[in-house]
Amino acid sequence: MYLSMLKNITRMYIYIYENSRDEYISMFIMNSTSITLENRLTIIENYITIYVLTTIFIFGNIGNIGNLIIFSQKLLRINVCSWYFIIFSIGNIITLNFGCSTRIISLWIGYDLVRISIIFCKLRIYFIIFGLNLSRNFLCLISINRWMITSRNVGIRRLSSSKIAWLLIIISILFWTIFTLYVAIGYEIDINSNCVKRTDDIYELIYIIFALFSIICPLSIMIIFSILAILNVQKLIQRRVIPAIIINLNVVQPRHYRRKDLPLIKLSLVQVTVYIILNLVDMYNTIYGFTSLKTIKSSDQTAIDGFIGIMGIYLLYLYCAVSCLYDNIIY
Repeated sequence: MYLSMLKNITRMYIYIYENSRDEYISMFIMNSTSITLENRLTIIENYITIYVLTTIFIFGNIGNIGNLIIFSQKLLRINVCSWYFIIFSIGNIITLNFGCSTRIISLWIGYDLVRISIIFCKLRIYFIIFGLNLSRNFLCLISINRWMITSRNVGIRRLSSSKIAWLLIIISILFWTIFTLYVAIGYEIDINSNCVKRTDDIYELIYIIFALFSIICPLSIMIIFSILAILNVQKLIQRRVIPAIIINLNVVQPRHYRRKDLPLIKLSLVQVTVYIILNLVDMYNTIYGFTSLKTIKSSDQTAIDGFIGIMGIYLLYLYCAVSCLYDNIIY
């Protein structure tokens, strides 16, 4: 099945390449004075969209759907973390399908519904931000749950219960459903038929506060609770104590427990590192875009800023795709 899928994807890439290369080659061989920096960056962006973003879209969906299948199994559904992983994967799927698919389709067939429908313009950005923040939210809950189940405190371990988990799931979904509405309200189609956010100062201020909150807050929570989980594991190793909620045995098994939880320590650090790397450009773009809002820029500088902004968004899509790959190992 996977071999057939890879063959079909390869054929698709060959078809796209053969139908688009002549156009791009002809643009590259034009006189250097007749092609602007903006055109060159557009060509590069189109190639990245065709080959890189399409790959992210396809394999990101496959990986996240695989997560849904794995964590929906009856044996795993009894665990609190499984439900967090299910919602986390759903958030990634929403972001990938509303974010990647529209850009890929518009490049393939030259038709972009976002440019002509204000409703779709607002819906697209709403679901991208909603899915992204939903996945970040549940990644934080996974980190907190990891700290809870490694705690020596019985009261803290009891907080990792199905009742509390479902309450957090409902609250989280309702919160981001309502809170993300401001994004859709602030987007419009400009005179160049681009779906963009309004440029008034009040909305820009709200937008940057929201963007920084949605990036820095999850990062802080993941770092804090990953460190706390690591400290808990180290204490358990030193004391040779195995909490009953983790292993339902009364037999002390220090060596087995240590081998089992060392990957947790390493992968927690990997999780935070990957989050920082793939969200850093978007965070920079958000701050830079606000601080330079009143700055008069040349056409080349505007083109460079736009290109970096697009690459930052693509890295967010990459994060939604790759995060599901190591989540199975972390779990």
